[in-house]
Amino acid sequence: MKKYLLPFILLWLVDSIIVYLAVLVMPRYFVLGSMTVTVWAGAFVAGFTWTLIVWLLKPLIFLFTKLKGAFGMFCFYLVLNFVALWITARLGPVVGFGTTRFIWLIPVAIFADLIQYLVWKVFGMKKLMK
Repeated sequence: MKKYLLPFILLWLVDSIIVYLAVLVMPRYFVLGSMTVTVWAGAFVAGFTWTLIVWLLKPLIFLFTKLKGAFGMFCFYLVLNFVALWITARLGPVVGFGTTRFIWLIPVAIFADLIQYLVWKVFGMKKLMK
């Protein structure tokens, strides 16, 4: 359990920053915060929800064993990030993150895919989890 804690926390922080940046870059399409959730709390709660959904759905990768290689994994995580962001945005009043149209989650999922890949490579997450 302990070996998964550091990668989870790191990706939670990365996802929270990505949510915050999405709102800064495209303020017409994304909303952060609500009547009960502040902007910063919304970023961290939305990042936590997003990361938790990705980590819970990650075992689905074994169903897609034909998706080997970098491109297959990129496509799988792109879909996984999009679904997790969609679920997070659907919980908008609770988590404090929402979108005007769900099509705008695609560029965020692509950007998140690239950043998460870089974080895994830079911090050697595969070694941490062994």
